[in-house]
Amino acid sequence: MALLKKILTQLKTLPLLPVIVIFCTVAAGFLRFYKLESSTQFLGDQGRDSLIVSQIFTKYDLVAIGPTTSVGNIYLGPLYYYFMLPFLWLSYPSPIGPVYAIAVIGTVTVFFLYFWGRKLVGERAAVFASFLCAFSVIAINLSRFSWNPNPTPFVMLFLLYMTFLAVTRHAKYWLGVGFAFAILLQLHYVTLLAGGAAGLLWMWQLISTWKAKQPVKPLLLSALGAFLIVIFSLTPLILFDLKQGGLNARAIESIFVGSENFAGTTAQTRSIIQVLKEMHGRSMHILYEFQIGKNRKFNTYLVLIVAAGTLVTLLQRKKDQYSIGFSIIVTYLVVGIIGFSLYRNSVFDHYIAFLFPCTFLFLGFFFDKLWQNSNTGKIIVVAALLFFLNYNVPLYSFKPTSATLDQLKLVATSIQQRVQPGQKYGVVLVSATKDYHAMNYRYFLSTNPQKEPLSYAEHGWADLLFIIDEEKKTKSPEETDIFEINSFNNPLVIERYVVPGGPNITVLQKMSTNK
Repeated sequence: MALLKKILTQLKTLPLLPVIVIFCTVAAGFLRFYKLESSTQFLGDQGRDSLIVSQIFTKYDLVAIGPTTSVGNIYLGPLYYYFMLPFLWLSYPSPIGPVYAIAVIGTVTVFFLYFWGRKLVGERAAVFASFLCAFSVIAINLSRFSWNPNPTPFVMLFLLYMTFLAVTRHAKYWLGVGFAFAILLQLHYVTLLAGGAAGLLWMWQLISTWKAKQPVKPLLLSALGAFLIVIFSLTPLILFDLKQGGLNARAIESIFVGSENFAGTTAQTRSIIQVLKEMHGRSMHILYEFQIGKNRKFNTYLVLIVAAGTLVTLLQRKKDQYSIGFSIIVTYLVVGIIGFSLYRNSVFDHYIAFLFPCTFLFLGFFFDKLWQNSNTGKIIVVAALLFFLNYNVPLYSFKPTSATLDQLKLVATSIQQRVQPGQKYGVVLVSATKDYHAMNYRYFLSTNPQKEPLSYAEHGWADLLFIIDEEKKTKSPEETDIFEINSFNNPLVIERYVVPGGPNITVLQKMSTNK
């Protein structure tokens, strides 16, 4: 009690804005950690990642490649797996360790939006940005499970700050930009857009330096160093690709050049008008929709207002001490919006997650301008933040959206009770996720080395097949048109059972074809 009073006394002596940031950070931590273990998402991607990482320290099976992208099957670098490694090792056999690590990153992002953001857009604007990040339901949800895109907001924030230092202080900070970009590139391929924006800003600085007749050598050397950092970080992936005959290179070429994923890469090139229309939608998504929902007419007005405000700010940049930081943020946002406008497929929230810090700081900048303007401006800002909370708070959910870790473990235990040590068996999942390989269940089954299932590559050697039916649409899941089930020849149903609170399980035994 005395300690609490001491803390409260210390807080009273602090300026108001840092106190608000402390509140936002604490609230962010609560929203990201509350009931985390009982509600975290652990689907096929999480099961696959955890299984691969666990084999690094249980079987000393090092990896040179990371997860594959959902579009194009491009292999990412292995960085995220090695990020997971110490945390999974600490919590093993539970996969919760990396989840806690992601929640920590999500929480500290709120604080560093203020700590670094105040240099770019000012202290009050950075506080507004921290508030938005702390209470955004999408930002919260992406901090409550382990997945390679989820750390991108923090890494992008660091990249923003390094860019600011490179432009305002010394060219050597471009090495920091290269380091951050190398990390982003291994988390999701769409972060290539951040590299494009950084390249534009570097070119602008190079031209400005040359026009001012100042030495450009530091800029050139820093750019070379940043490039080498990125290449070095991709070395395992490059070596893998050389060994596999350019498998990844062909996938990248297919998605960016030879497919219909991007406008301008096929005979059906979009017109400029079509791309501009798409920019309208992408702007609403990146700036507003993930924060206040889809309201096309209202969000269109907001986009037009901030576009006009951005133009005025940039034209009057000499009058604003934070014009450089704001210009950097706008550059990353504009390149991101244009890039996603050229993308033909659906853009999900986790695709744009790396732009979240840009969005929060961008809006925080305008909130600050309104706040400074007049009492009316203050009323507008307060109303906007209340509107933001009114949308986000009702969407907070700490209930599981899929099978919990305890349920997955219970299913795995029920299966292992029905097999003998060393017995060859496989598992198939029937669910809406289409993860027929049942990777989330495989992870828990793999934690008992004596009763591991066969890998899906060894499926044909199985004597038993466990069909995990989460959909429960039929009483005979063995008749489902799934290759892994159909290829299990001459099956005999030897048992059907239900896991309490979980899926139906059908056990098939392979009958001998010998007479």
